[in-house]
Amino acid sequence: VRSIAWPPLRVLPDWRSDLTAWLQDRGLAERPLVLVQAGNKRTMRWWAHRQRASNSKYWPEERWAAVIEALLRRDSRLVVVLLGVPAEASLNEDIASLVQSDRVVNVARELPIPRLLALQERAFGMISVDTGPAHSAAALDCPLVVLFGQVNVDRWAPRSPRGAVQVLTGGRDPDDGILGIAVQDVEEAWDRLQDGIARLP
Repeated sequence: VRSIAWPPLRVLPDWRSDLTAWLQDRGLAERPLVLVQAGNKRTMRWWAHRQRASNSKYWPEERWAAVIEALLRRDSRLVVVLLGVPAEASLNEDIASLVQSDRVVNVARELPIPRLLALQERAFGMISVDTGPAHSAAALDCPLVVLFGQVNVDRWAPRSPRGAVQVLTGGRDPDDGILGIAVQDVEEAWDRLQDGIARLP
């Protein structure tokens, strides 16, 4: 079986047309967009608290807010788009309320998969926990910083055509998991990502 370096994925013209109309309706068509995927299936199970010990993919809302604030400070035109499925909308609302900026938009109730993929193809970049949309973003060559918990990163890290992916794991103590990742770690990974892109041909 022939191996491939990244999953083949493409966006259809109709999906791009839908995205263009949607962005125009929201007043975002001319703005640089950074996507943030804070939620995942484990975090948003209805019967359990987000912060339970067994949730190896939970990164605190306060840290997401701090990263978003740092992004907004770097570019006065930038808009941060909070992704997710409808069940993740409340998590996004909690993060947005901590940031309190009209340049943070929660679209978790507005993202059928074709629109998500077209948005990832267009976006300036994305920061995400280890979850499905991180892999689709990488496959579509969306520059990506991804936060991992206790997992085999070599096996599960997202792959992209240009390799524009920064993978973060917890601290020296394996028990820290994703909580061992600091806000500064994410900011520095974002800077490395942008520097690497600038050097690409």
